[in-house]
Amino acid sequence: MHKLDEQKEKYSAELDEILQQYSAYSCVIYRKCKQVRIVSQKRIPWTLDGEPAKEGDQVDIEVVPQAIQVMIPK
Repeated sequence: MHKLDEQKEKYSAELDEILQQYSAYSCVIYRKCKQVRIVSQKRIPWTLDGEPAKEGDQVDIEVVPQAIQVMIPK
């Protein structure tokens, strides 16, 4: 197994553990999916990476693997 794959598995396991803790609250629903649509009776204010996003009564979110290339210095 490559080092990057090992890191992905480690972070995935850590995230799963954190999310499972929050799932104990009745107002939190935990699901794994590649895309989700959230529909509300009220307008939904939200952010994308800390930037305000367009409000609406519906939000569509999709995971797109390898959609962006991130470059970091060595």
